Amino acid sequence: MFKWLKEKAEKVAATQCRISIAFDVRRLVAISNQVEEQLNQTGGANPTEVERVVAAQQRLLNDITLGLANRLSLQDIERGIDKTLTRGTVGDGARMAVSHILNHVRSELRQAV
Repeated sequence: MFKWLKEKAEKVAATQCRISIAFDVRRLVAISNQVEEQLNQTGGANPTEVERVVAAQQRLLNDITLGLANRLSLQDIERGIDKTLTRGTVGDGARMAVSHILNHVRSELRQAV
């Protein structure tokens, strides 16, 4: 009877997950770019800044996990992340930080099968 409502709720949840993942990627890129700039200027990274990168990675991982639970495919998530990464300046450190999370998710999915 309420199948349409359930489907609508699932679509809204998936859309919200996509938005959250894109936001997390932008935040991780911004923080990683700052840390990379600091590394280039001083030759070292402030431990507090490194913790901010790790926290941003954890938020991204949590939202990817939530997206997978809301029936988003990993390919759909990766396409959204790639699209987000094409906007703005993305340093090598930021690409590595995002790549690390995606590799972790792929590894976890392989182990689960």
